[in-house]
Amino acid sequence: MTGPSRVFFVAAALLVLLPAPTIVARPKADDTLGPPAGIIAGVASLKDVVALYNAANVRSGANVVVDATVESNGLSGSAHYVRDHDDFRWSLQFGPFASAGGRSQGQRWELNENGLSRLVNDVGRRDDIAAEFVQDALVETPGLKLLGETHEPAAFVLESAPPGGRREWLFVDHRTGLLDRVESIAQGGRIVETLDDYATTDGGTISRHVHISGPNPGQDSDARVAHDDRPATLDPSQLAIPSNLRAFDEFPPDVSQVDIPAKFFDGKIAVRVNIEGRGIDFMLDSGASGIVIDSGVVGALNLPTYGKFHEPSGSSVATLTIVPEIRVGRLRLSNVVAAMGPFNVPTLNYEARQQGVLGYDFIAGAVIHVDYFNHKVEAIRKEDFHPEEVANAAEIPIVLDDGVPLSRLWIGSTASERFIIDTGANDVTVFSAFARANPDDVRDQGKGNDVQWFFRYIALFTTSGMYRVAPTQLKSLIFGPTRFGEVMAMEPEHAERFEGDYDGLIGYQVLQFYDVYFDYADRRVIVAPNAMLLRRARKPAA
Repeated sequence: MTGPSRVFFVAAALLVLLPAPTIVARPKADDTLGPPAGIIAGVASLKDVVALYNAANVRSGANVVVDATVESNGLSGSAHYVRDHDDFRWSLQFGPFASAGGRSQGQRWELNENGLSRLVNDVGRRDDIAAEFVQDALVETPGLKLLGETHEPAAFVLESAPPGGRREWLFVDHRTGLLDRVESIAQGGRIVETLDDYATTDGGTISRHVHISGPNPGQDSDARVAHDDRPATLDPSQLAIPSNLRAFDEFPPDVSQVDIPAKFFDGKIAVRVNIEGRGIDFMLDSGASGIVIDSGVVGALNLPTYGKFHEPSGSSVATLTIVPEIRVGRLRLSNVVAAMGPFNVPTLNYEARQQGVLGYDFIAGAVIHVDYFNHKVEAIRKEDFHPEEVANAAEIPIVLDDGVPLSRLWIGSTASERFIIDTGANDVTVFSAFARANPDDVRDQGKGNDVQWFFRYIALFTTSGMYRVAPTQLKSLIFGPTRFGEVMAMEPEHAERFEGDYDGLIGYQVLQFYDVYFDYADRRVIVAPNAMLLRRARKPAA
């Protein structure tokens, strides 16, 4: 049962390993995003290695139940995994933090630490496909090839690249035929999964210990099986998709709409929140998958902290906190699980100092309306939102796999479903993989070179650092119902730092022309042209 146990451990460990990404493009941690180093030529054939693997891995029954202990980032807890044929559910409990996820009747889903449930439709499927490709047996197909061997561990190295799935490298032990290690690339960093302590019990082969190493030092997780079983039947309710466990954005009684105190600076939106009587500026950032608060603020307010992250310098910092109450205007957020971290982005304006981020959890708790023309933000109860009453509104379907809204965007003649509608970004940003795959569509039309010559150095600021970008003037861009001509976009110069599941960002440069309604409950964003766009449309061509 190598496959099913590995599906469980990868899903569980990665959730803890990467608890709350605050940006959507992480810097890489290795020198290469390609195959592992140290591979040498061997004499075995792909057919030989596939036969060795399949002989070693005894098939499991349809139903599987696994209980395990898990350690990650200084936290210890328990994990539970249930599988019924193609459906499964995992759940994690780390002290006060509970999360879950799974697949029910073909639909992937996740439930985060703040009790918010979301469907997973796009990016997560790449992991499913990759796992299913090696779940119970290996088959010689064009998606599987033998790269060679390694001495440490003494293993054959297979590259697994199923159509539509994530590319992985499988280390098949010379002696046992079992997996020693699996490596993959996720969001610009290398994930290394080491498996050992195998046992064959009750009709299945299982690795009873899995160690996960993440893209950065200290991002390690360990999972050890405490108990596994293969029952004849399972209760279907164990695999059902849960609803939200609570109302996260709490409105005053009998109020359907509230204004959010916000200031607009240089394309960013600073929201004034109140924690224990202290006013703090959080950025409204749809490109963030959760809520983040500055470590210094957490310390000043004596909020509880959990977990540890070991920095390259060797120092250790806490990673999570629970805020008893956050007030956002007349909204109340209670017992908020938030990630922690130092904010090293430049100050937006002398009037606003960024000390936190309001991402997915806040936005998903209501319909959030951003009025770029009038510089206003409001929250609307979901049941009181009527998009048919919004003049000239257009609906843009989104997927929320990682808690960020992915939508369709046309650049030139190419459509992508993987651009993030990002209120935390200033520009249209094209990530490197998309640019390399579509060079004609992103080729500079002339003004990008002029901008580069004039400014010399242009940088993209994120919460993890500053990255140099190159401007390029796009011939055309289509977002929702609108075609924009000759849009200036930014492309990171260090391609390897922005590899991953996304193709780019749709920032203020485009969003400023709309009233934008984020309706995460119905997986859509509603946009309506504002006065700026209407004036632009009436402007005669030069």
